[in-house]
Amino acid sequence: MSGKKKLRSAAWFARQDKMGFYYRSWLKNRGFPQDQFDGRPVIGICNTWSELTPCNSHFRTVAEHVRWGVLEAGGFPLEFPVMSLGEVMMRPTAMLYRNLASMDVEESVRANPLDGVVLLMGCDKTTPSLLMGAASVDLPTIGISGGPMLRGIHCGKPIGSGTNVISMSEQLRSGQITLAEFHQAEADMHRSHGHCMTMGTASTMACMVEALGVGMPGNAAIPAVDARRNLLAREAGRRIVELVRTDVLLSKILTRNAFENAIRVNAGIGGRGGREPARLEGAPVIAHEQVLHRMSGLKGEAPRMPFGVWPHDTFFTNRKQIYFADEVVEMLHMPAAHTDGDLIVWFRKSDVVSTGDVFSTVTYPMIDLTRGGSVQGILNALNSILDITFPEFNNQGGTLVVPGHGRICNESDVAEYRDMTTIIRDRIQSMIDKRMTLAQVKAAGPSKDYDGVYSTPAWTGEMFVEAIYTDLTRARRR
Repeated sequence: MSGKKKLRSAAWFARQDKMGFYYRSWLKNRGFPQDQFDGRPVIGICNTWSELTPCNSHFRTVAEHVRWGVLEAGGFPLEFPVMSLGEVMMRPTAMLYRNLASMDVEESVRANPLDGVVLLMGCDKTTPSLLMGAASVDLPTIGISGGPMLRGIHCGKPIGSGTNVISMSEQLRSGQITLAEFHQAEADMHRSHGHCMTMGTASTMACMVEALGVGMPGNAAIPAVDARRNLLAREAGRRIVELVRTDVLLSKILTRNAFENAIRVNAGIGGRGGREPARLEGAPVIAHEQVLHRMSGLKGEAPRMPFGVWPHDTFFTNRKQIYFADEVVEMLHMPAAHTDGDLIVWFRKSDVVSTGDVFSTVTYPMIDLTRGGSVQGILNALNSILDITFPEFNNQGGTLVVPGHGRICNESDVAEYRDMTTIIRDRIQSMIDKRMTLAQVKAAGPSKDYDGVYSTPAWTGEMFVEAIYTDLTRARRR
């Protein structure tokens, strides 16, 4: 017992004097037995439940599941309220009160006999305000997001949070719908507990909590009314007791690497609305299964990206065909190009090809060697694009090619890009055959006559040369 970490709450409850009497006696008015104060980790459940914050209207239930988890792990749960910021109710904006709510959290945690804290957050500003306040105190901390509500269904069609408000209000003004229909749409849009189901601020903040490592795996996307949300809360209650016992402070989680990971995730999901147009209409996100493997992590690893941004549908072959209205859409997997999960999407009837990151008019091909990319894969992908495109003089203006970056172009631009990549690749291969080092190859400038067009600060000619050199020498060793 001598090596056992002294709990912060012991300064209140372990005292056998006048003040210890005060602290224990007033809590015993709820019927707590004496052994509840025998050195168990005291876990605060920081609750932003409020009827003025509809996104958090189910937090009493979530808090109960956290409580059960804490009790099961041998902790002592104590729930407390803090200022709740209802995005849609507060005037002029909830943003004005974010720092005030953060101060409420900080002082409530600091002033009370807590060893660890579980933060219940959902509506937009409640997430950053609770995290900011908890970070200032630096106790073991876990964040639980409330989860998105079910998507709206109106007249048999999906509608997202707030997406049809303007159009329906205009329809009401013009007499296209009745007031009763307008009111029914209000109920149809938001038909369950939870925060906005669109990829807006609340969902983005939930992804950030998980990406930072403060939330449990799956925190970002489990719907509010799904039983797995309650299970996650219960597991969080168990986990926070363990974090207290092993002295894992919030500062040990919120490291530079954690923030860099969150920044990457935020870029991947587009931040507040990256895939919003598709998700508002309920459209699935489709990807090759290799993308899912990359995002979900290896067996036994924590997911590399939050569950909420994983693709809805995957395929494992080199080609998938779907039908949209009267359009045949083909997805062609390009292995080992930019990464090992690239897709070229071909709208056959419209004769449009979307290339993704394997083709750009403003930068060199980006070869991510750490995620399965290769220069030969890039060339194979560019040749695949040329296989399905038609030049302008053969097909009423030719195939429209939409690059990952840059202007819309045609088949001749792809051919020019492929030739440029081939020339630089061959130059570097020739230098490797002469046993030149990477430094010597860079000094020789195999890309210098193209740098003016394709070199950018984010992906310079030297970086492109180094990627090709590394790829070719690695292939040579194999």
